[in-house]
Amino acid sequence: MRRINIGVVILGLLFAFLVFITANAPEQIDWEPDYTSNSGIPYGGRVAYEYYEDMNGEPEKILVPAYTQLNNRDYEKVNYVFFNNYFSADEYDVEELLRFANAGNTVFISANAFSGKLRDTLKFATSEMVGFAFADTATVGQAQSAENPVANFVNPNLKARRDYYFVQHAENVGFTRFDTAKATVLGMNDRGFANFIRMPYGKGKIFLHTLPDAFINYHAADKTTAPYLYGLFSYLPKARTFWDDYYKAGYRLEGDSRSLILSDTGLRTAYWILLACLLIGLVFGAKRRQRIIPVVKPLQNTTLEFVEVVGLLYYQQHNTSDIIHKKINYFLESLRTRFHVKTNSFDGSLVKKVSALSGVPEEQTGALFAEIQRSLQTVAHSDEDLKRLEDRMWEFNKLSKR
Repeated sequence: MRRINIGVVILGLLFAFLVFITANAPEQIDWEPDYTSNSGIPYGGRVAYEYYEDMNGEPEKILVPAYTQLNNRDYEKVNYVFFNNYFSADEYDVEELLRFANAGNTVFISANAFSGKLRDTLKFATSEMVGFAFADTATVGQAQSAENPVANFVNPNLKARRDYYFVQHAENVGFTRFDTAKATVLGMNDRGFANFIRMPYGKGKIFLHTLPDAFINYHAADKTTAPYLYGLFSYLPKARTFWDDYYKAGYRLEGDSRSLILSDTGLRTAYWILLACLLIGLVFGAKRRQRIIPVVKPLQNTTLEFVEVVGLLYYQQHNTSDIIHKKINYFLESLRTRFHVKTNSFDGSLVKKVSALSGVPEEQTGALFAEIQRSLQTVAHSDEDLKRLEDRMWEFNKLSKR
């Protein structure tokens, strides 16, 4: 019977316990910025979308860049609403938006920061209100205002008796420069700087606003700040409206199967746990399967080393006669192996037979055997004798066809 691995059982129980604890843990509030119209988290934009729908009719959700939505299309009396912590439209998007406004449409943009192309074209600048003097500190204390923005409208019909105080991490941003000859100030912050302006552009209008967190669910659902949102929407004509969901911190590509999983806290936790387990499994599995490949040294050619040593030995001893006799014995053995002839005597019949079998002329074959005969009969040999014999053997082997 196969033994049960206690370690695996304990690990499985711990994992099941972790899943149980995670599933039954109280849901934590997601404070990540989102701003999209379908998001119900504090920094989502669902409530603002529903408010606008009640006031001006259901807007059209736009999930593509402004360039894609507006290029090669002509619109009249249409609103285009943007709000996000940063308005990141590029130069092509801005050009299409300006063309859209110039044709008689309305563009509404609320952001803490704007792209450089838009700022340069409309000639305005913004800054967070840090280090700027207070215009009036009677209504709101300085310490309180330094952390969170306070806003109100300029129009007496919309201006509240008490300023709107935004408590949830909103940045206090105001306009530090804009074309005062063209722009109309619609709203101010507690520092005395404009935070909501309207600029005519061609036949249309462009609204710029620096407090996008007024649109998030946290503030839109709060009865103390919701009227401020209604006031902002009241400046937009009651007309067809494009509601941007592309330039949003929470924008996700359509068709991404992970968007549903990542939007839920429990599913997101399970997703990351699963990925971590798969990664750990891959790492340990690779270590178990991968073996160290031993380094195999290439085989050494010992024959060459032997020949080199023997050649060096003969060179040092200078025994020419012994070398000649060994070369002759090796050559005669090669003749016996290749041509199957007897080499006991070097007569004319052997010369003719070897010449016929090898294809070497009989004259050269005879000269080779005569040199071999002379070398065998000589007692002392010189280096010239060795060279002459070596040359004749080399010439024979070169001309031989077998």
